[in-house]
Amino acid sequence: MLTFAPPSVETFNSKEGDRDTVPTVDYLQDAREHPEESLFFLYKLVKIIDEEFDGERQAIKALRVRKDLKRVKKLANEPARDQRHAPKRGDTLKKTEMADQRRATESATRILRAYENYVRQRTP
Repeated sequence: MLTFAPPSVETFNSKEGDRDTVPTVDYLQDAREHPEESLFFLYKLVKIIDEEFDGERQAIKALRVRKDLKRVKKLANEPARDQRHAPKRGDTLKKTEMADQRRATESATRILRAYENYVRQRTP
């Protein structure tokens, strides 16, 4: 099992040069504390990072986390999981398996680590 040590960088430079606290660490912790809603929180983490790079394509290019980013989004976006989207009529609700929760959390942790390293390389 992956153990979580929060990244040491919690305040990052935004695109405009201001210092903003990015709540990604909080979302990762929320996902760990609320496994039934973990995909909801992990998706928020991924979206914040997407927005820091003006979109998914640029985030993937800068951080090299395509597989991890796609995994989190795919799991969170499945309506039958009832995490981000309401189930569609006729959908049988799927409980998110522990293995999927673990893989999504591990992916989000790798994304966050890649982002932390990216910021460190660009911070004087």
